Amino acid sequence: AAASPADAAAADQTPPLVSGTGGAPPAAAPDKALHLFWSKVLYLAASRVHSLCTDLRLPQQFAQAAWRVVRVALGEHTAAMLNRNLDQLILCAIYGVCKARQVDISFRQIVDRYKLQPHAR
Repeated sequence: AAASPADAAAADQTPPLVSGTGGAPPAAAPDKALHLFWSKVLYLAASRVHSLCTDLRLPQQFAQAAWRVVRVALGEHTAAMLNRNLDQLILCAIYGVCKARQVDISFRQIVDRYKLQPHAR
């Protein structure tokens, strides 16, 4: 089946963080609907990490490290997401990466910048 124009447009706008081996859904996802859902969650998370790191003017390496944290948390530590929002994980991942790399940024600064994101309004 041919891809719809919307699917083709979405493929052209894939954030750089989604590419590579980490963007694939878990191998145990036998159901096509689950695969589609997982792909959309990963795309959403990657685009939000990329957007927020760009707005915070963090180097690309920081965005990639935060994306790895988010991807591992979603794929291997799903219990940590219980009663949590995806954006909470993203904010904490960015903060953790910044602290680990000794960047002088507060969680409040990250949250304030997050609130300026289009999806947070």
